[in-house]
Amino acid sequence: MHGIMVNREIARACKLAGIENRVTAHTLRHSFATHLILRGGA
Repeated sequence: MHGIMVNREIARACKLAGIENRVTAHTLRHSFATHLILRGGA
């Protein structure tokens, strides 16, 4: 699966969930890393 397809599906899911902010796979990766660090997992 190409990155553009992943981002397209993320955008579709955000629209269905009523999320108006721009979200990409890269955004999710950074969010996951931040939560991991905050929980002491890194």
